[in-house]
Amino acid sequence: MVKFFAISGLINGLIAFAFGLFGYFKNRKVFLNRIFALMNLSIAWWSCAYFFWLASHTEIVALFWTRILSLGSVWIPILYLHWVSTVLDINKNNKILIRCSYLLTIIFSAISLTPLFVLRVEPLLYFPSWPRGGILYLLYILILYIGLSGYGVYQALKTYKTAAGHKREQIKYVVIGSLLGFGGGVTNFPLWFDIHFPPYGNIFVFLYVIVFGYAMLKYRLMDIRVIVKRGTIFSSLLLVVGSAYVLAAWVMSYLIFGGAITFKVQILTGVVIALLTGFGFQPLYRWLQKTTDKFLFKGEYRPQELVGSISSQLSMVLEIKTVREILVKELKNALRIGAVELAVLSTLDGERRRLEDSIKYFQTKEEIVVADELRRKIQEGATTPEIVALLGEMERLEWAISVPLYVKERLIGILGLSEKKSGDMFTIDDLRTLDIIASQTAITLENAQLYEETKNFSQTLQREVERQTAELKKVNEDLLKLDKAKSDFISIASHQLRTPLSIIKGFISMLLEGSYGKMNKEVRDKLEKTYSSAERLVKLVDALLDLTHMEGGKMQFNYGKVNFSEMVQSVIGELAPQAEHKKLKLKLVRSDEPFFVWADGEKLRQVIMNLIDNAIKYTEKGCVSVFLEKSGNACQFAVKDTGMGMQPDEITKLFQKFVRGANAPRLHTEGAGVGLYVAKKLIEEQKGQVWAESEGEGKGSTFFVRMPESK
Repeated sequence: MVKFFAISGLINGLIAFAFGLFGYFKNRKVFLNRIFALMNLSIAWWSCAYFFWLASHTEIVALFWTRILSLGSVWIPILYLHWVSTVLDINKNNKILIRCSYLLTIIFSAISLTPLFVLRVEPLLYFPSWPRGGILYLLYILILYIGLSGYGVYQALKTYKTAAGHKREQIKYVVIGSLLGFGGGVTNFPLWFDIHFPPYGNIFVFLYVIVFGYAMLKYRLMDIRVIVKRGTIFSSLLLVVGSAYVLAAWVMSYLIFGGAITFKVQILTGVVIALLTGFGFQPLYRWLQKTTDKFLFKGEYRPQELVGSISSQLSMVLEIKTVREILVKELKNALRIGAVELAVLSTLDGERRRLEDSIKYFQTKEEIVVADELRRKIQEGATTPEIVALLGEMERLEWAISVPLYVKERLIGILGLSEKKSGDMFTIDDLRTLDIIASQTAITLENAQLYEETKNFSQTLQREVERQTAELKKVNEDLLKLDKAKSDFISIASHQLRTPLSIIKGFISMLLEGSYGKMNKEVRDKLEKTYSSAERLVKLVDALLDLTHMEGGKMQFNYGKVNFSEMVQSVIGELAPQAEHKKLKLKLVRSDEPFFVWADGEKLRQVIMNLIDNAIKYTEKGCVSVFLEKSGNACQFAVKDTGMGMQPDEITKLFQKFVRGANAPRLHTEGAGVGLYVAKKLIEEQKGQVWAESEGEGKGSTFFVRMPESK
């Protein structure tokens, strides 16, 4: 019977050790995974020491392993509580409790190796060496084991009542697994106090792994797909190492020590296995990894390669039909799904009618929608009429996933995917990959639409020119040349610049996130500077496109009552770090009364942002002051700096296209001279005024914006 309990301890230890490594190697950068690994490793410590204790043949060895297992057991409750708090996202609420509990655990760790914790071992029932608790052992049970673990279960149950969807299901299985694990472990305590009840529950401790694993597999608790792959590898490694240990212990006990598995045998066996593992671990690991990939994961794809392949193809197309063909081919092959559909909303009114419920949902929520999660919400009663309608539409279209495509918060399309042919669920990695692909696809679609608009506009203009009289032929020819230049510019700016820049940003972002491995600080600094440069170029391209839209009469304004004072305050708060970096003082001077104007809030904010940003860029020292006041029936904004200043002849040309101040390139080389021109156009289109003043070179500048007041 003793061997039975010993083997159950070894099984619990190996399973907990493997489970902890699975969670850690899924994503070692995530704190949830790291604390999960530590919790399981503490359980493995306790369980493996449990095995060595029951396998001991002398009281001295048994007492040693009893105290070693106690050292592991005191860490289980606090690590469990910390993990549960992380899963429930309540670490901030439990911050003081967790810190105090760690301090208490450290104290008990030191005590666990003394007679205050484990007094002695003696024969009891059929156990030759069962421990007797010291005077502080009962405190450990009440404060750490029951107190901390019980509080963790209580917090999970409390959160379960208010949670919804897959989060609620995750918590349910966390509670069930916790009760099985701690409930099984508590059966070890009676014999410590001479209550003759064997630790039968100890053999069920490993069941928490099954319950947690089920929650991971079905409800994405830490996402188990990669864990399954690595779990197969490490389970095989543990099987090989464990088998080698048992075989070596048996051989040494019979050949050297006459069949007795003593403490010396255990130590000698451990040394031999450690040496063999050190030399043979890497070759064995590589072979198991290759074998696992070959026989268990033939259909697994690499997200980076899929994103790279789609990006490279999309960067070379300008037709919506070709974009659709690329996505269908790549996604069907990689994800092993039955069908892929790309709906472009601006092409046909029929698309909008067919996807009416999806469009309505995505206008308020920018998120990928999974049909299974919608069904779960409906079953649990946590639903709305919009969710019911959206699910009905997805089922009619036979979509398992609906991915919205946005450009500047504007929905331009929806990507629909059917179920996987294997019946597997979509993993978190799948959803992240689709999110990256969606952003690149949206930009390509907009480029294709701009290209078609430009092409159609040129054709229409050509037909109009042909109807003109001979007297206007020269004017019409000039107009055609300007139109062609404009068309070429839009095509080049939107496709040849914007798409590659977005791809560069995407890949740099993946590098910075560690998708291609770790990097040193010097490389990271270089990449962050490269990313910032790419971001500046994207903003420049956007400004040029806004310029062409204004001149082409395509710029739309959404007028409304705008809280001008709140907007200015928000812009200052956003640019404050930039001013602090240059050691400039940035301040706002205004009265307490609110200022409301009638304008397009987004475009007005763009102008205010540009003016304050310019003031900071072109000021080397001193301060930047922002003023907001009423002037008659208008609200007047002013930003004054202590920078380089301007000559009178510069001011007259400042708001012209592609014009910059004479000294501007000395402080900021990246400008193109379109920002102030665009700002002037945007303000004048909204019935406002914008101008600049300066007392001369080296005496700073002041830029003004006056907008009609809204009552």
